[in-house]
Amino acid sequence: MSEQFSASDVMQSKLLLTALALILISISAQAEVYKWTDKKGKLHFSDHPVQGAEVQQGGNVSRVKNQTYNLASLRTEIPYSLQHGSMLVEALVNGKTQTFVVDTGASFVTIPPQLAERANISTERAKLIQLQTANGVITAPMVDIQHMSILSAERQQVKAVIAPIDAQGKLGLLGMSFLGAFRMNIDHDRRMIILEPRS
Repeated sequence: MSEQFSASDVMQSKLLLTALALILISISAQAEVYKWTDKKGKLHFSDHPVQGAEVQQGGNVSRVKNQTYNLASLRTEIPYSLQHGSMLVEALVNGKTQTFVVDTGASFVTIPPQLAERANISTERAKLIQLQTANGVITAPMVDIQHMSILSAERQQVKAVIAPIDAQGKLGLLGMSFLGAFRMNIDHDRRMIILEPRS
């Protein structure tokens, strides 16, 4: 008796194997992967501890317990929307609202010139740097944003580049000069980006 498998069954199997391979690579590369199940019974994995999580270290499983230090109280859950496959979030730059594309591949936050003007960010003493964009190399000023926040996740003196990333100047790029201060998890089911400060 032979079993018939559909293309979707094969694809699901490939995705499962890929996910398992990534988990195993993470375990060997980082030596720690934390596993926990939420209240709805959904299994999660992360590279940093969450209260009540199990830590996997080279085959030894131990329980992480600390009642006095609750990591959940330091976390910020940021809702995101999807547009053309990109995650968009709202942030404040010196108190001015801006929509940003989340880009962990970008070294710096990039803000449009219109926002720099609204947020009183001067370019008079800014260092000019060259950036590779989809349309070629551009020269743009690098500045310090005095205060940047997304809900309760906030930073002071964030390095940023002033350059348009869309024709209307409505979008910025949320790069690692902000995100690098946090551990980041993405909950695609709830469309949430979870940020926790690095210790």
